[in-house]
Amino acid sequence: MSEVLAVVLEDSLGSLRPLVSSHNITNSQLIASLRHLKPSTRFKAHWQYNNIPYLLASQLPEQLHGELFHSFVQDHIWNPLGMHHTYYDHVLANRTGDLSSGFARRLPHGYSGFLDIEACRDDIKRSTRLSAKCRGQELDLGWFQTDWRSFAGAGGIITCSRDLVRLEWIPAPNPSSMLTRRAYLCLQIIWLETLLLKGSNPTTGEQIIPSAIIDATITPNIAPRPKATDPETTVPYYGLAQLMYDYRGYRVIEHGGDVPGQRSQVIRLSDKMIGVAIMVNDEHLGGLYREVITWRIIDHLLGLRPVDFKTRSVAVLCLMTWPQTHNARTS
Repeated sequence: MSEVLAVVLEDSLGSLRPLVSSHNITNSQLIASLRHLKPSTRFKAHWQYNNIPYLLASQLPEQLHGELFHSFVQDHIWNPLGMHHTYYDHVLANRTGDLSSGFARRLPHGYSGFLDIEACRDDIKRSTRLSAKCRGQELDLGWFQTDWRSFAGAGGIITCSRDLVRLEWIPAPNPSSMLTRRAYLCLQIIWLETLLLKGSNPTTGEQIIPSAIIDATITPNIAPRPKATDPETTVPYYGLAQLMYDYRGYRVIEHGGDVPGQRSQVIRLSDKMIGVAIMVNDEHLGGLYREVITWRIIDHLLGLRPVDFKTRSVAVLCLMTWPQTHNARTS
């Protein structure tokens, strides 16, 4: 790849606005249409997220090596790392019998997130589990039946805890260390540790992904928003499909993912060699669960007093999801 092309691709990953396309358009047609995309702001002046440039980048293995992107990832990353339970093809994944069903909630027309906000608030005040009245009637969505192989550069990976973290019981090498203080559980991490080790195989030490690529993905390019979302965090910056900010004084690198009924989060604190992967199969409350669980685990691993993200997150969702007419009646 020429140096100029590398710069163009890197900059375009966060600067082009979305295209609205029909379901019948091919990848080649979609990429060719980029030349007609009129900028809506000055170059690198604003963060405008969309997945089209990731599709463009995913065409490089086919153009340079004659191999489709999803096959390239399988052959050169997943297989060398031993990630044999990770797929782009939902049909193959479904044959394992291990796919989790996504869940949503039956809500009144015009409502989203919760069925009964007042019931949720009462549950929170009592510090009890969110009741069925609060959550609404759960509906089984099954699995998201979309073939992501042709759009694999933007996402669509189907994976599980087996390929993110493996567990082995071994004698604790240092009983006073943070992870082995109360147990003899050693985390033999695959993907999370590969990221923390800048692309090296955690078992063999072989460099699977060039460290320069890992560094490029976590090089700040632009701020998605001017303010932090929580008082414990700083203003985030976007690299290449990675968000970076500080949490309570520690540098965080993360990116979430969502399809109908499924929500995930992969987050790491490289300076502390901490990696956390969260996968939740709830459409409406999954974002709340993901947020609360992530920071509760990280607070524990850092030895910090836990922040009550549960109360904070539910309160924000209550304000966001309840119709304005209801707020007007009860205010």
